[in-house]
Amino acid sequence: MDASPLLRNLFNLSLWAAIVELGGSLIIAGYVAAAMVALVRRRGLPRVQGLVAQGALTGLSVEVAAALLKTIVVHTGEQLAVFAGVFALRTLFKWVFTWERERSLHTAE
Repeated sequence: MDASPLLRNLFNLSLWAAIVELGGSLIIAGYVAAAMVALVRRRGLPRVQGLVAQGALTGLSVEVAAALLKTIVVHTGEQLAVFAGVFALRTLFKWVFTWERERSLHTAE
């Protein structure tokens, strides 16, 4: 008896990584939308920058989790190199957005 496609996909790590990655992207998009609303309501540029930076940090944290799930299915040296490059870029982006968030918080004070 063959397992149903739904049950087989339940344990598909590539599928779960894609779902988690989508969640990270939606988080970033939600924060950008909130920043746009804050901009329209004239909440101040430091507040808007802080929202975008916070959304990027939160979303990138989720994206890193998705990248870690993908490492389980990495099979070749080339895939590992691509993963390491993407992971390094996401880490760099997190540092930049952390710096930007801190800078916008100090500017707002």
